[in-house]
Amino acid sequence: MKYEYLCRQWNLREKRSEYKNNLIAKEILLKYLEKIKETELPYQITSNAIDSLIYNYFYIKDSDNESKINEILNLYNFNYSMSIHNAIYYLLATEREYVDCIDPLSWPGVEEINICDSKYSLNTILGNIEVYKASELFSSSSSEYIFNKKLMGQCYGRTYDFLKENRDYQAVLSYMPYFFYGGHYHAYLEKDGNILDIASNAFYSSKDSIDKIFCGEIIAKLSYSQVQKKFNILKKTTPNISSKPKLLTLALYYDRKNYQKK
Repeated sequence: MKYEYLCRQWNLREKRSEYKNNLIAKEILLKYLEKIKETELPYQITSNAIDSLIYNYFYIKDSDNESKINEILNLYNFNYSMSIHNAIYYLLATEREYVDCIDPLSWPGVEEINICDSKYSLNTILGNIEVYKASELFSSSSSEYIFNKKLMGQCYGRTYDFLKENRDYQAVLSYMPYFFYGGHYHAYLEKDGNILDIASNAFYSSKDSIDKIFCGEIIAKLSYSQVQKKFNILKKTTPNISSKPKLLTLALYYDRKNYQKK
């Protein structure tokens, strides 16, 4: 198998989804303008229309027009799981990554956030979601240094780092739903039914909460030794294979393999 086939898989499953989601987001914003009988939005529609939609939503939320934008989002089957997942990223961000201009409460579907000790409870459109700040739970462990690295946008690298230190966990390679169409690849960790979503600095022990957020397609679950063994085989059989990030390459490999079986 050629590495180009895996790149094609990534383009097919992730880049195409991103493109179509941007088209839908632009359409929603134009429908919203028509609905409120205005000609301009607080934030311009750019080539990244998803970002434009989200930033406009931040501005609209808690205003008289919130119900109007929500009505349009629901017509397009907006995926609230992804929205709430993103809110959790900003809610639990470490100090080095904290962005104070993005309020977790501003995201679609998030209604209220309560904090009790180290537990964060989110009242959402999907029901209650409980999550813990992972960097606090692992602050006295040998893995503490991993949480001092960049976490946001680094799910493959940080999942691999943690798996290497904690061989009793498994890496979960998944295809998570996007806002409207298709999905995106994601990696996190699992042990005894608990989920460590290290890129969002989040630890989940409630199955009900896990089911509300991690509702995508599981591509593979791999131990550290399985990751090493499979990747070493791929290096011998796949020319020009990329090892950075290793878990993304494996996600593409297993996703392509699963697809070929169908």
